[in-house]
Amino acid sequence: MDPHDQDETSHLAALCNRLGSLWSEQEIDVWEESPSLEKLDECHRTLVGKIFTNSPINLQAFQTTMRIAWRTD
Repeated sequence: MDPHDQDETSHLAALCNRLGSLWSEQEIDVWEESPSLEKLDECHRTLVGKIFTNSPINLQAFQTTMRIAWRTD
């Protein structure tokens, strides 16, 4: 293995280790029926994410910042 590749692999492994556990123990609901066209249209404009931090965040400030950044209003 090229030493440069080994350094990159070690660096990537260290970064992944810093992220911690990305798995969630929450159950996922699965719907058997098809969604309505209205719901499908609504979902096309939905952004889903998860904040990874050990410190508390100001949720209202975060939401305001995301609305401005993504120009949702």
